[in-house]
Amino acid sequence: MSWVDRLMDFPGERASGQFFKGFYDLWLGQRDRSLEETRTAKVLRPNYLVANLLEMLIYEEMGEKELARESLKMWLDYIRKN
Repeated sequence: MSWVDRLMDFPGERASGQFFKGFYDLWLGQRDRSLEETRTAKVLRPNYLVANLLEMLIYEEMGEKELARESLKMWLDYIRKN
């Protein structure tokens, strides 16, 4: 993941790096760590829509259906407004 770490060194790209770390962690089955990385990406870049979708997938895998729906709803609400 060295390329992700290098990406995070670029101004304004820390959120993207956090997202990719979260994606890889989910892929490796580390759901809790993935959720933490994804939440950090959302804090760094509000309305980071792809992070909402990843968050939805994480919650879905964890069996947290209601939280998954909330993440999807936030994404859909933003899409509908813009």
